[in-house]
Amino acid sequence: MSVRITVVNHADVEIACPPASVWRDMLEAFVHGASLDRQGYRTAPLMEDPAALLGGYRVSLQDAQGQSTDVLIVRITERDDDAMRLGLWVEYLEPAVLAQVVHTGCQAVVVACGTRYYTYTHSTFNVNPSARDDVAGAAAAFKRTTAASLDERLAAMKARLEKLA
Repeated sequence: MSVRITVVNHADVEIACPPASVWRDMLEAFVHGASLDRQGYRTAPLMEDPAALLGGYRVSLQDAQGQSTDVLIVRITERDDDAMRLGLWVEYLEPAVLAQVVHTGCQAVVVACGTRYYTYTHSTFNVNPSARDDVAGAAAAFKRTTAASLDERLAAMKARLEKLA
């Protein structure tokens, strides 16, 4: 029996550069898909998707044999230029067994030393537990993995933007 769970992560980092620079990077990374392109994914705009009101793209990653190993749809759900805030809805089509959907957002906020970049994720996916403890273990493991990934991504963003500042 499959159980559907949601795991929430939050992360932030202070970046010593102007908020406008962080906002431009956010737009390039998430509205145009550059952060995924840098990781080797291919992105294609969702041209005729009526649910992509603010835009979006289809993303795929292929292995050495040309087989798709990771396929997802990204739709922009919020873009507030004044608040420098973005929202995204991501549906993972492969691997299908997880049926994973992620609601994520990020925001650049002015602080004394430059910008504080905030992000959060609400990841919903299937687990196949053999006992109740398996569900808690799966959630904890996913939360740790996601936290490490967010920390790594934010550290790279900080280094890249501060180098350009």
